[in-house]
Amino acid sequence: MHVSFAAWQGYRPKVPSISLRRHINLAPIASLFRRMTQSTKFLFCLPLRVGVFVVAIFQLLLNGALALLFWYGFVRFRQLHVLSGPYAGVIIYAVTFSVGFLMAILGLVGVIRRQYHLISLFLRLMVYMAIYMTIYFVVTLSSLLTTSEAEYVEECTRGSQDQGVWADCKSEAEALNDPRVRTVIVVVFFIIPATLQLYGVYIVNAYHTQLQLDRYFRSGILPASASKRQSWTIDGEEIEPTDWTSVSARGSQVDLVSHATSSRMVQPTGSESVPLTSDIGSALRTPKIILEPRKRASSPII
Repeated sequence: MHVSFAAWQGYRPKVPSISLRRHINLAPIASLFRRMTQSTKFLFCLPLRVGVFVVAIFQLLLNGALALLFWYGFVRFRQLHVLSGPYAGVIIYAVTFSVGFLMAILGLVGVIRRQYHLISLFLRLMVYMAIYMTIYFVVTLSSLLTTSEAEYVEECTRGSQDQGVWADCKSEAEALNDPRVRTVIVVVFFIIPATLQLYGVYIVNAYHTQLQLDRYFRSGILPASASKRQSWTIDGEEIEPTDWTSVSARGSQVDLVSHATSSRMVQPTGSESVPLTSDIGSALRTPKIILEPRKRASSPII
């Protein structure tokens, strides 16, 4: 059989495609990820307010203890006037943990008094602190792990002729060159703090969203971003989208989004009315949704 060169050149053997979905069950992983990202609980069982309180207490104790430790080191070695060398990092750490201590006090007051503005400020400070600490930890660890023993001793002594200082710096350099010590430093001073900081940001952000939705529900205005959530919390009570009414702090009944009443209409501001459907994400796509109070039926006069 004669086969032309063009046909032979365009021939490609069929390679059987391998689908990971057929061989690996990703449902448990997806379910766990969905629970983690959409959970309205702290550690899957405690209220978010308790979680923010625990995060604030943890930040208060940890940052306070570390700030005292570093400031004590400054006073101990009388190196407060030094702004270069290895002590510069200690100064930065002391100032950073002092700011974190004040931030934790702010968050603790906010969660106790249930103040939306304080929690919002606490969240912003935690995000800035997480970004700053991550960048600084990466730079510090990379500089520490790439510095040789001779360079560390020279930078540590800074021209000192004291034999005690040389002995201490040399012992520190030998310890830092140990792979086990470096592993402990990376895990203790980078991985664990970064994980706890990110989880704390996640919990505070969830509680901040909860307080924001409480404010919207009390004012009768529902933002479009709230329609993407699986559930809301009003006055500490979790409300599903299928619920019809809920009693707010003022004692009035407010109509919530429900697919059980597709005939009712929600009046968006500056746009046409949108019918209530089971697909909340597609039904509520306006900047603000006005939730009309439910009208009570007047009882007949006997």
